Amino acid sequence: MKLITLIASFVSGVCAAMGLGGGSILILYLTLIENIDRIITGGVNLMFFLPVGAVSVGISLKNKLFSYKEILPIIISGIVFSVAGTFLAFWLKSKIVSVTFGIFLLVLGVLEVFKVIKSPKNK
Repeated sequence: MKLITLIASFVSGVCAAMGLGGGSILILYLTLIENIDRIITGGVNLMFFLPVGAVSVGISLKNKLFSYKEILPIIISGIVFSVAGTFLAFWLKSKIVSVTFGIFLLVLGVLEVFKVIKSPKNK
């Protein structure tokens, strides 16, 4: 394995554990640097972040940041929509998935910029 891949994986995992969009970092690295098909990167991303998510949820439950009652609907809907999204991604062409993901990231980035601008700390 290349050193840059190890570094990208580490940074992506740390960002994901902190809720900072590690999946986006990993997908961008795999598609732009490694030239891996977008459909495959989605699967790699999911398999990479299942353990990261499980550890993060375990730590949060241990620290009583939320309860099972609060998180169970989120886990169930996440599983259902992940499976549905996987089937949809295989049904759609890779280019459509890539463009849709790019638009999603762009909109998310713009929303975050406006959120920071409107934050009371910046006034």
